[in-house]
Amino acid sequence: MLDTTQSSDSDILPLANDFTEASEDSWISLLEKTLDGKPHERIISKTYDGISIKPLYSASDENARFASPQPRKATAENLAANHWDIRCFSAHPDPAEANRQILDDLHKGATSVWLKLDPVGHSGTIIKSRADMERLLEGVYLDLAPVVLDPGGPSLPPAAYLMHLIQDQGCDFAAFRGNFGADPLSTLASVGKVIVPMNTLLGRMADLTAYVSSTYPNAQALNVSTSVYHSAGCSEAQELAIAMATAVEYLRHTTCIGLSIDEACSQIAFTLTCDTDVFLTIAKLRAARHLWKRVAEASGASNERQISTIGAVTAPRMMSRRDPWVNILRGTAACFGAAIGGADSITVLPFEHAIGLPSGLGRRVARNMQIVLQEESSLNRVADPAGGAWMIESITNALVEQAWENLQDIERRGGMASTLAEGYIAQIVAETEVARARN
Repeated sequence: MLDTTQSSDSDILPLANDFTEASEDSWISLLEKTLDGKPHERIISKTYDGISIKPLYSASDENARFASPQPRKATAENLAANHWDIRCFSAHPDPAEANRQILDDLHKGATSVWLKLDPVGHSGTIIKSRADMERLLEGVYLDLAPVVLDPGGPSLPPAAYLMHLIQDQGCDFAAFRGNFGADPLSTLASVGKVIVPMNTLLGRMADLTAYVSSTYPNAQALNVSTSVYHSAGCSEAQELAIAMATAVEYLRHTTCIGLSIDEACSQIAFTLTCDTDVFLTIAKLRAARHLWKRVAEASGASNERQISTIGAVTAPRMMSRRDPWVNILRGTAACFGAAIGGADSITVLPFEHAIGLPSGLGRRVARNMQIVLQEESSLNRVADPAGGAWMIESITNALVEQAWENLQDIERRGGMASTLAEGYIAQIVAETEVARARN
């Protein structure tokens, strides 16, 4: 019969006492034996930001203090299970075919939709009218499946089409939890030009933000995306600094037209990249939360608004054209890193992304990869699995400090809009890309 009586501390076997305490020096000595007596510093690597990745970390490391303020933004939907949002990617040029794919994804496990739009259909769905948007989202319940727009150009027309559709469906405005996708600076970085003066562009963005803030209490107007900079070759700290500098620029313009700092902060979401460097991906996402907390706190935002909404997308830069099947492994590693890093939503690009439109198999693998990591690998069942790990905390803190320096540099030069228009952002990213190409 099982004895269920409570035992005292003295009854617990001190198993660890059978082993001598291992010091850091003893670990290093063992490590150097595997290097034939060569110093362990030989295998210290450096990131493109100059951050050292060591073979061994301990509590004595200067940067190994706990850094992340909160791993994943809690909502009513994910609070109990700590789920991240499985966000499918839609970019088929034909709205009717894109709609068929979206409904298939939602029926089979996806929980939200990323709509990549393109007026000419080269890299997204052609949406030229309200009818096109209705065709694209026919059968999608907007109060159940959040929709995130990626306009790929002017953001006001598709945002207006979506607003009309929300109203036509009779959807409670408070039930819509999507993002209208305004991000004019990232669009400028992608296309290289604007059709109106920059201040006019940012003014329109601010007006849209104010309207969304007053009309859709649980939606967001702004989605700061770093994919274009990552694809151009930027480093992790550069990506973080660019994201924060962009958000700061948007805060300036939205508060200038009357929004409070809390209202402005609540309208900003981030979409960062995740790639096959699992540890750097984890640290980057955790560093992003810490950086946004600094920015929001310095701006006077309340504690609640210092918690950021961060999505992750698998990096196009890592995708292979010659052997697309290896992209399944790369996508899995990147998704794993984003999940452990605490992303609120994750988009896994189909493994054929680099060679054209995805097949049904590609979309299925991208979708099921996340379902397996949640439901079978249980990655969502621990609030912050990387918290307290000396290596992750050390890299996180180093990224925070380097990114903060980069952000200050951008601000000293006039802010994100100015440095982007003048070519400074392109210059610093190009310098990193040259080093990547050389390696």
